[in-house]
Amino acid sequence: MLYRSGDDEATVERVFPRPAGLPVTPGGWLQGILVVTPKIWFNFLASGAGDFKDDVERFKLMVTLHENLYSKDLVMRHRFMIEGAASLRLPRIALLFQPRMELGTRPNFESGFAGNRVTESDADVVIDVVFQDGKPKPAILPRFWPRSTKPRLQINAQEAALNVLRFALGIPAVPAPDNGLLTALELAPLAGFVSNLLADPPGSPPRLIRNMP
Repeated sequence: MLYRSGDDEATVERVFPRPAGLPVTPGGWLQGILVVTPKIWFNFLASGAGDFKDDVERFKLMVTLHENLYSKDLVMRHRFMIEGAASLRLPRIALLFQPRMELGTRPNFESGFAGNRVTESDADVVIDVVFQDGKPKPAILPRFWPRSTKPRLQINAQEAALNVLRFALGIPAVPAPDNGLLTALELAPLAGFVSNLLADPPGSPPRLIRNMP
């Protein structure tokens, strides 16, 4: 979702504060904000090594993703913008990542997946988190598991960090303990998406992803 921005809490406070020396007129810093909201469905599966203790334990694991995106003060750890020529519409656009996450099998399992409840087929991608220690063991699927054809990633409980977001964005995973910080190069396709969305005139210099000051 792309929003026009002027001077508001997003650009004058902690989300995207204006760097010193830039014009203080509305729109002198950022002209737009692109909110990236992939819908991520988490399944938590038992393995030969055991199962998650309860839903609190499962939820804590999901929070790991947000902890890698934001500090405890909700300051973004990954600060990027899409920058283009001054002649373009919204030449400087901030990137804001706000993944939407759902936990399976709750709240659907107790109802037998009946009624108009959300399932993994409503998400963009599915993450199967398998409880395991050491060498991976086969997952144990519950009966009547409503599997979908959505893109699916299987990880263990120690891997639920930024590679989950990478998978949702179609970015290759990186081998690192915390899955590594996002980079401007990885996010380059978002610049082309915005160019098409705003119908940049043919021959315009390409928009680029840059680290935010």
